[in-house]
Amino acid sequence: MNRSGRAAKGFVTAIAQYFIVSLSQILLAPFILRVAGAEVLGAYSFLMQILGVGLLLDLGLSVALSRFLARSYVDEKLSDDFFQFFRIGWYLVFCANILTGLLFMILGLYLGLFLEAEPEILRDAKLFLYTLGVWYLVRTPLQIYVFAMHATQNMSMSNYIQIAANLIRVVLVFVLISYEFGLLGMLVGYLSAEFIGMLWHRVWFRGYFYQAKWKKAPIDKKKIRDLFSIGFKYWGVHFAQILGSGTDALIVGKLFGAKYVAMIYLTKMPALLGTQLIYKISDNSGPAFNEIYANSSKIHIYETLCKILKISAFIALPFSLGTIFFTDIVLGLWVGSNQYVGTLYVLGLGIVVVTQSLSHVYAMVVLASGNLNRWAPVTLMAGGFTCIGSFLLGKNFGLQWIIIPAVLAEIFVCSWLVLRVRSIFHVSIIVFLNDSLIGPLKSSFFLIIPF
Repeated sequence: MNRSGRAAKGFVTAIAQYFIVSLSQILLAPFILRVAGAEVLGAYSFLMQILGVGLLLDLGLSVALSRFLARSYVDEKLSDDFFQFFRIGWYLVFCANILTGLLFMILGLYLGLFLEAEPEILRDAKLFLYTLGVWYLVRTPLQIYVFAMHATQNMSMSNYIQIAANLIRVVLVFVLISYEFGLLGMLVGYLSAEFIGMLWHRVWFRGYFYQAKWKKAPIDKKKIRDLFSIGFKYWGVHFAQILGSGTDALIVGKLFGAKYVAMIYLTKMPALLGTQLIYKISDNSGPAFNEIYANSSKIHIYETLCKILKISAFIALPFSLGTIFFTDIVLGLWVGSNQYVGTLYVLGLGIVVVTQSLSHVYAMVVLASGNLNRWAPVTLMAGGFTCIGSFLLGKNFGLQWIIIPAVLAEIFVCSWLVLRVRSIFHVSIIVFLNDSLIGPLKSSFFLIIPF
């Protein structure tokens, strides 16, 4: 199957995966809230953000590895460069996983300093982190094949695997929560799904490329430098993203406790699910962007970019309005109005839906171009502002106010990415916006009138 066919099939399966995962979250959240309680749900959300922070220790190498593997997949074949990057990536990912696993174990020892919760919840949360730490120490031989499948654009099969793994997680969590295993039941579900998914990726990839000669390619020091060059540049960006949008549960857990982390989690879930749907549109184009950038003209890339931006904006803008005006109603019907954080918070969420959806597309093009200069400092500044500002505003003015710094930072970063993409293609800002966003903006304007 050619690149376009794989991308189309990958998109369809990604949408199917999105709806299945979303439905499972929608069904599980009120069940966990009712049976295990808000503190368990909040503690789980808190731990998932610790997981995101821990991933920073890969120093951006995961993104760089995917990029170079995709560029080394030539004419539907695994080239010598592919094998070299695969081998180098194995060792680097292993080292990153060792550091991450040790970090989780250390955080488990001192978790009480960061999370306000009942002693029993804290005990289970510590065991959660210890177990995650052990898993990270041993998962590299399976994890590396997830990168390989994505790089060779076998996204549809990867999505099928993730769907199956998620269904296993849902069943396990439902059963174990029913038998009052609480947070530990959610841990078993998470780890089981991840193990099965990664193992399945490995078995499928080795079977699909069974004719490839899996030789031990020599280590090329230049390729190591290339990986670190791109990885470090993107690591700063990823670090800033974690500071900006991946620390709200940590801040709320410290300031207000696990029960309020659940409120934040539930209030932002509708907006988060919508944003993830929009991401699916562009994520399946990521490997293709890398391949096209290496082998095609900039005109082709620009046209592809504008198409993806239009589709993303046509979804993001109306969904943003829905987030602002209907989140309170949705929460009231779903988990109860007592889980609603407030109007100011959802107004901020609505704005973030748009900025993150567009920034996600711009970021893929900037990454594919390799022109990452000043990206990390810009996003680090924005992320630091968000993290510090959210803590201070939350502490002094209340829970809702933690969203304000995030909104300002997201607008700033999105604007910077627009200017960077414009410079890559040497078009004026007016032309670029006209080619990509004017149509969706005009359509969405009429949706505002009824409100």
